[in-house]
Amino acid sequence: MYHSLRNEFLYSAYKIEAHYKDTSGKELSGAGTCFFVRNKQNEICLVTNRHVIDLDFKQPTPKYKDFKLSKVIIEGKKTNPTNLLPDHPHLFEIVPTNYFFSVDINNDLVVFKNIQVVAPNDAVINYIISYDLIATKEKIETGIKVGDFVSFPGFPEWHDKKENRPILRSGTISSDPRYNYSDNKTVFGDCIAYEAFSTGGSSGSPVFALQRGFLGGDIVWPDARELLLVGINAGHLRTEKEGYHAGISYLYKSQCLLELIN
Repeated sequence: MYHSLRNEFLYSAYKIEAHYKDTSGKELSGAGTCFFVRNKQNEICLVTNRHVIDLDFKQPTPKYKDFKLSKVIIEGKKTNPTNLLPDHPHLFEIVPTNYFFSVDINNDLVVFKNIQVVAPNDAVINYIISYDLIATKEKIETGIKVGDFVSFPGFPEWHDKKENRPILRSGTISSDPRYNYSDNKTVFGDCIAYEAFSTGGSSGSPVFALQRGFLGGDIVWPDARELLLVGINAGHLRTEKEGYHAGISYLYKSQCLLELIN
């Protein structure tokens, strides 16, 4: 038995818009999903894929090498203090500094620490993933199984554009989580493959392994496991000849995230 996510977890996904500028003043921009977590020191950290803020990362090319990150805009929801619902639109800009990449160049994630808001000065981040939900390497290797259900909120093309809200997609773990998955072509690093339809805009989404079984009370469920943040969605695979979505996406394990935020 698996349990659904509480509605609040949907809003842990924020839209991130990255702007870049080169030495001549030419500008480019791109968008994806990001989320916020707390580290051991209770500091708030922003997490997304490296390729969302680093144009020259996935496919280095001379046309991007002079572009640098110039502006980062975050958009999501704030809690209405009256009814405690995510009713208020929330748009703010952060200083594009203090970000860190994984030591392993193959791990496609980035963490912003010591976040400084440019504007507005009343920015409040209500939906933050707590530190104790982030799966350690040990928890992934002992608590996550092939076939486990996972869900990931984000801002793909089909998100709620009228209210500018994220949507949730789900799938199941496809590769053995105790090892690193690779198709020897596009996926390298500390990855897990999962059967789900990640598409453009979902880059940087938090991936949650849903709670399995019952915890606490009088019912004993030997294989029970709590809800865990197990990784960061990074992309999907395509069929070689047609270029269609293969139905397989991949995530970078949360252990990589723990190394960066701490």
